[in-house]
Amino acid sequence: AVELSEAGAHYYPRCRELIDQLDGLEAEVGGFGKRPRGTLRLSVPMDFGQLFLRPAIREFLSRCPDMRIEVHFEDRHVRLLEEQLDVAIRISRLPDSSLVSQKLGQACVGCYASPDYLAQHGAPEHPAQLGDHHALEYALSSHPGTWRFEAGEEAIVVPIRWQLSANNGRALASAAVRGLGILRAPEFLVQDHLRDGSLLEVLQPYRSAPLDISAVYLHRRFKPAKISAFVEFLAEYFRRHDGWMPASA
Repeated sequence: AVELSEAGAHYYPRCRELIDQLDGLEAEVGGFGKRPRGTLRLSVPMDFGQLFLRPAIREFLSRCPDMRIEVHFEDRHVRLLEEQLDVAIRISRLPDSSLVSQKLGQACVGCYASPDYLAQHGAPEHPAQLGDHHALEYALSSHPGTWRFEAGEEAIVVPIRWQLSANNGRALASAAVRGLGILRAPEFLVQDHLRDGSLLEVLQPYRSAPLDISAVYLHRRFKPAKISAFVEFLAEYFRRHDGWMPASA
């Protein structure tokens, strides 16, 4: 693999900034009425992207036929500048940073288990009882081995005893349906299973605060038209669909 030297790593961000400024000046000279064009490099969480962004991207490209989108499915916080990405979708509490964010919606996070699992093991009534249950752990969790809950303004952090860990949310949802344990996940990941009764929510009174779903991009003096067009479209798209669509879309 080819890697930048220390000098190159210092030089590259400045070159990118100059190119962005040139792009912005060209956009001003060319007028704002022109259709956005070019390739937009997008990072999106795997499950959210596959469930919800595919129809959105399809509609966007039908509106903007001169655009191309290069999608990177990644369940991690990417570094936009270093990885040469234009936009990232994040489902988290955003720290203060140099990134500009556009809120698209919110994701409720809950705990879910199958009727068979609950019939065999019982339903926990308080997070502290999770130590008596099998947990299905998301392998890329920022706080491995613990789950966070809230009761009013009180935060409750409990250790879990996981039986299965995976880096893919839909794989864990399937494991929960098969009765392997209790899953803590965004509601959008399991909404079809909740609808058909193959999963039930537990510990609902202790749900943590919803996570923001945001499109983030680098702060630039001249924002490229392709970024403006895509972010504005996403905000409008999720407002139009109340932020959510059926997983089968």
